[in-house]
Amino acid sequence: MALVLDEGRTIASVAQALGIGEPNLGNWVRQARADRCEREGLTTGGRAEPARLRRENARLRTERDLLKRATALWVNESGQ
Repeated sequence: MALVLDEGRTIASVAQALGIGEPNLGNWVRQARADRCEREGLTTGGRAEPARLRRENARLRTERDLLKRATALWVNESGQ
């Protein structure tokens, strides 16, 4: 990415020199520009936060559902 961003080479020439696909390198360069605040978009750190929150949300839903089931079982057993 530094070859494109710092040295001004084209994505096509760098991709060919490195033997990788232009779309892959283009994505990496686009992300690096976002990380450097040279373009709009989520930074790499900004992408990690929503993923962490989704995992936490799933865990909390599981805990909530478990507590609902435990409460229902407790109510059923105490009413008998």
